[in-house]
Amino acid sequence: MECIFCGHQEKDEKATVCSQCGEQLMTEEELERQFAELMYEVRKDQADIEKQVKFQEAIRQIPKLEPVSTESSEEKFKEKKEV
Repeated sequence: MECIFCGHQEKDEKATVCSQCGEQLMTEEELERQFAELMYEVRKDQADIEKQVKFQEAIRQIPKLEPVSTESSEEKFKEKKEV
């Protein structure tokens, strides 16, 4: 079994740790499974980022509101009556 970290060829096929660097040895099936899990996480993260970008774009399209007048509706009514 070859160590993916240092490239050392481990003679003992039952070894779980590289005798050269001490890193964990993995079978090809274990490597493929871990790779598949990482790819799933990457795709999930990409989907989350795309959702965030779409949300931000939607927020930018919302028209900006004008500030509300501090004048009360009664004052506005009195002004209209006086005119």
